[in-house]
Amino acid sequence: MKQVARQIDIQSVEVLESYYYKGWYILYVDPKTSDEAFLFYKGDPVSHSYLLAWPDAFSENDQRYVMRTLSRGKTKGIPRPLAECFAWHVTKVEGQK
Repeated sequence: MKQVARQIDIQSVEVLESYYYKGWYILYVDPKTSDEAFLFYKGDPVSHSYLLAWPDAFSENDQRYVMRTLSRGKTKGIPRPLAECFAWHVTKVEGQK
């Protein structure tokens, strides 16, 4: 996605995974020039800038920390089901890699 690549100031980016719920998007991207990251959007990534870039994994014990962090700051208002899905994914799935 050219629009996402421009937002992080690189030529191209590969979207590895995407999540959507009630107007919020999370894209897991590989910029090839740095570490993979999750980008959070309130609105369509094509027409909105990302609010937060998140590293790709946490330990299994960090699920509460992830939920607390997402409920504050730039991602305040993220729908709880999407935040829970993300917290589970980065602590249980990515954290096991």
